[in-house]
Amino acid sequence: MYFEPLPVFEANSKFVATLPQDWPELLNPDYKIGIAGSPSVSYHAMMTVYSASVANGGSLDDTLPGLRFFQQINRNKNLLDVRPNGDTVASGETPIALRWDYLALADQQSHPDNDIKIVVPKSGNVAGLYAQGISAYAPHPNAAKLWMEFLYSDEGQLLFLKGLGHPVRFADMSGRGIIPVDILNKLLPPEPYLNALFPTGEQINAADKSILGSWSSYVP
Repeated sequence: MYFEPLPVFEANSKFVATLPQDWPELLNPDYKIGIAGSPSVSYHAMMTVYSASVANGGSLDDTLPGLRFFQQINRNKNLLDVRPNGDTVASGETPIALRWDYLALADQQSHPDNDIKIVVPKSGNVAGLYAQGISAYAPHPNAAKLWMEFLYSDEGQLLFLKGLGHPVRFADMSGRGIIPVDILNKLLPPEPYLNALFPTGEQINAADKSILGSWSSYVP
């Protein structure tokens, strides 16, 4: 694993008077919410449902509360049929978007004249797991190993931070004080990352299967 994004609420304060601070607040009938498409085709969306489940009484082994949570949002007619991005948040087409942290930070930077705010929810901080492997059939596996070593080096991890991503070795690098202040100032506070939940590969596979198999029944 080399990269661990968290789900956040990206909102335009021009259209959202009171920013939600946690998942249950998204049930406010005044909110209009966009997610990253259907979990059947989007890992991002699947992890959003997974995180909502943990925040609403579920666990890393129980996704049902997350499905019921989005079922209620959909019944309230607050779930938008628009895949959000920085432009839709800036225009108010998706006043609240459930996004990965690095995408929300990039949206905020690319729309400096808009009131885009980012909230890390108080609960349900389930880290997305992005991993990289080496093919057993790689023609030059040692070259691939060198690339992996670079990704996990201080230099490689700092490049992720410069790109607004949260690398897996953040805590170690932060503890050693080697992250430049100008980079830290562009990122979200570190506490949610240090306390994030990290599901196992087996738990993610089970959650993926559960959410994919049930999503259309709860959110038709």
